[in-house]
Amino acid sequence: MISGPLANRARALGAATRPHVLVTGPHGVGKSAILLHVLATLRHEPRVHAHIVHLPLRAWASERPTTVRTRLRDAFRDAQHRAPAVLLLDDLDQVRITVLDWVQHAA
Repeated sequence: MISGPLANRARALGAATRPHVLVTGPHGVGKSAILLHVLATLRHEPRVHAHIVHLPLRAWASERPTTVRTRLRDAFRDAQHRAPAVLLLDDLDQVRITVLDWVQHAA
């Protein structure tokens, strides 16, 4: 599906064998850039039939937790409806929502 240097990057991220990938590392090393490149390539790959969404969560940093929770819930519901789907939750650590807050209001 993905070939060349991009395939090596995807394999390094575990994307070839896992349904979920968490990419971590220090600020500024290129995590988002690599993932955005992978997503852009997937969007133009005719053999990939997946709904692809990039959620730039840094832009949500000043939002209320209830607003963030609602937007995330809607994104996950949309992804489930359009499955298979790829969601890139970029800079998730920038939003003000706790796991407890998410669990208490999930449904």
